[in-house]
Amino acid sequence: MATDRQQEALVAALAKLQALQDQGREGFVASDFSRRDLERLTGAGFLSHVIRGWYVAANPADRPGDSTPWYAHQMGFIRDYANHRFGDEWSLSPEDSLLAHSGHSAVRKQVIVHSTKGTNNVINLPFDTKLIEIKSTEKTPNLPNDKGMRLQPLNYALSNATPRFFVAYPQDAHIALGMVQDASQLLHVLLPQGKTHVAGRLVGALRAIGRKDMGDEIISAMRTAGFFVQESNPFEHQPTNLFMARQSPYVNRLNLMWSNMREGVLKAFDGIHPAKVSASDYLANVQENYVLDAYHSMSIEGYRVTPALIERVATGRFNPQDSEADRTDRNAMAARGYYDTFMLVKESIHKILNGENSGQVAKRDHQYWYRALFGPSVQAGILDTSHLIGYRGHQVFIRNSMHTPPSADAVRDLMPAYFDLLTNEPEPAVRAVLAHFCLGYIHPWMDGNGRMARFMMNVQFASGNYPWVIIRVEDRDQYMKALESASYENNIEPFAGYVAQLMRERLENK
Repeated sequence: MATDRQQEALVAALAKLQALQDQGREGFVASDFSRRDLERLTGAGFLSHVIRGWYVAANPADRPGDSTPWYAHQMGFIRDYANHRFGDEWSLSPEDSLLAHSGHSAVRKQVIVHSTKGTNNVINLPFDTKLIEIKSTEKTPNLPNDKGMRLQPLNYALSNATPRFFVAYPQDAHIALGMVQDASQLLHVLLPQGKTHVAGRLVGALRAIGRKDMGDEIISAMRTAGFFVQESNPFEHQPTNLFMARQSPYVNRLNLMWSNMREGVLKAFDGIHPAKVSASDYLANVQENYVLDAYHSMSIEGYRVTPALIERVATGRFNPQDSEADRTDRNAMAARGYYDTFMLVKESIHKILNGENSGQVAKRDHQYWYRALFGPSVQAGILDTSHLIGYRGHQVFIRNSMHTPPSADAVRDLMPAYFDLLTNEPEPAVRAVLAHFCLGYIHPWMDGNGRMARFMMNVQFASGNYPWVIIRVEDRDQYMKALESASYENNIEPFAGYVAQLMRERLENK
């Protein structure tokens, strides 16, 4: 057991670590601390070793083999390491810069930095990730973003990216090309350096995404300067011809994902045709599913609930006003919140069955569902009032996922776009499946995202008379892997196929 003096020394070391974090640091070099403080922080589990002489912050409660702490700090560590080694004479590679410009938030297996001080060295980082230093012959233009990451400017990065980028990251290339405001941005790089091959590639890419006029202007300017440009399309597959408005790259990404994933959902639901039932019969069927739905949905999130507890809540035999055990039981209060939300969701479904647009109903009602989910736990003092505020104000990370949700600021742009997509989507199955996936992808709340996504899915299913579907806790691994595939690999087919199979079983009364 630590003595009072040892505890005081650890507290003082933690204060030094906190001071560095308050400066925005995520990577820490050994020289940031005294030898004894470094030993105290690593020994107590507050610092985790990355490479020789370098550390990231950790939580003593982290489980062995948990990748989330490293994934959360990966890019911040690389930034601080590069600043320490190269000062301001470095930037992310053209490809990594384009990923940052386009709002790509997934974990990267390898990151490349360019610097005149680089050593052409490969540095192995945790969980099979790598940092590659490329020695540049001249200082690369860089533009620090809001997180201090040195990015190559958009026009420079597009003009220096390899052809492979358009094959490996077609969605990001599409978004980056859509962010170019006019041809002069690219011509500032292409003309002085006579980049005819690059010009041909960018013109072909611009035409492929529907920006023909900009491509024509680049060819005209290059030819006027005496350069011959041979156009070539670098995309392996024809991109969705979707206009990319000059707005948040995160919104453009959401629109692209939705457009690209529609066909996969429609294919999965081909041949599934629910029978028309009356509104009263539909709502009665929804209510019949309450106990099983609550048990499975809450169990997926780690709550220890039983059908008996859920039934007690539903029948009013749950009494937090007079029962201390009910009031302080985390699982019981969460079950009460789930019941309250379920009832509100039923009211929303009733509006949809009466002809209201399901996207607009969800837009108006979803924050009421969310507050109901946590209201009992807040009133009991188990959770603080921050759970009732609404959309998150901080970055969140999904445990052991390669997908990093967008920033809190991006959420404010994404949620209106999300409801626009729901409102305008004509196919109920697409609305339901992508409503679930995209809400989880955005992760707009600090907690409750999974439960809310499953509620949202079933609300949208109601608009097509599809019955309520229960995601089973026994299928949790398959379910999470399917969502990860959609988030990290842009492959909606595993998730759409899984939900479609549940729907088939539901319609066959299995």
